Amino acid sequence: MTRAVLADTGPLHAKVALDAGAKKIAKLETALDEERQARTAADQAAAAVRVEVATLAERAARAEKLRHLLERLQPSRAAAGQR
Repeated sequence: MTRAVLADTGPLHAKVALDAGAKKIAKLETALDEERQARTAADQAAAAVRVEVATLAERAARAEKLRHLLERLQPSRAAAGQR
């Protein structure tokens, strides 16, 4: 409402209109805060997943290196057993 309209409706109506507007603003601020909290929680969860993925990738790389080492050692063991 504009000030002119508020002035025409009287002080009581103006207060009611302002109180209603303040309630709407408070409600929107609460919703915005909840959205921010949800986004922060989602960002933290995503960061945790990224850390877990990186850890698993490192473990997979290490396991692959060990497999290659075992493959290289096994022919050597077979040759040593034939001697």
